[in-house]
This record gives sequence, structure tokens and C-alpha cells, in this order.
Amino acid sequence: MSFNSSTEDWQYQAFSVFIPDRASNIKIKGIYQGEGGAFFDNLQIYHDRLETNYSYDPTGNLVKIAYLNGEVTAFAYDANGQVTSITENGIPTAIGRNACNQINQVSKNNVKVSFAYNAVTRELLTTTYGD
Repeated sequence: MSFNSSTEDWQYQAFSVFIPDRASNIKIKGIYQGEGGAFFDNLQIYHDRLETNYSYDPTGNLVKIAYLNGEVTAFAYDANGQVTSITENGIPTAIGRNACNQINQVSKNNVKVSFAYNAVTRELLTTTYGD
């Protein structure tokens, strides 16, 4: 795991490892190989996943949330970094945008909601349900 060398504040690191059932003991070793020194405080091992897991793409966009109950939410983005779809437990919601980058359509489970905007003020004018 890498450290942010530009900060002198505490840094939190967490990661998951698979430990086979046949393991009889576990050793944890903290090694810092940078300049100066580092303090390791409160190294812990948890048997089960204890948190919601967030995954990001290389540009920092949130791409997946995995909840403790097994549910998953996934996000897809266009080249501008705008969300184009959100999939919750396999059910996708598509999000369309107009030339001004405003959301102009949302579709889920064969239900479509469309939005029209004033071209000058960009205020929402109408919301249409269905085709």
C-alpha cells in the first residue's frame, strides 16, 4: 500500500486478503520504506467484511458500491465524466443528457421520464412521463 508523502497527518489504509481455512496463525508486519519515519497504530484483522466497499476508476469516478448485505450499485460514465447509467442489483437506470449537459431523460424498467429546458435560462420547463 502506498502512502501520501505530501502529508504529515495520519493516513488510514485498509485492504482485504484471503486467508485459507487451514491457516493456524497470522503475522502482521508494518514496514515503511520512505524518507523519515512512520508510526503504525492500531493494526487490526477482521474475520468478515465490516464495511461498505467503494471502487473508483483511474479518474476518481465512483464505479461500484458493494454493501454488506450483498447488494451492488454500479455507475457508468461518458467521456466527460457524467453518469450515464446506475445499475442497482442488476436493474439499470439510463441517464441521458442534452447539449448543455442537463439531464433530459431517465429510463428504468421500461418507464421513461423526459425533461425539457428553456434554451436561454436553462430552467426546467416540462417533465413528461412515458413516450
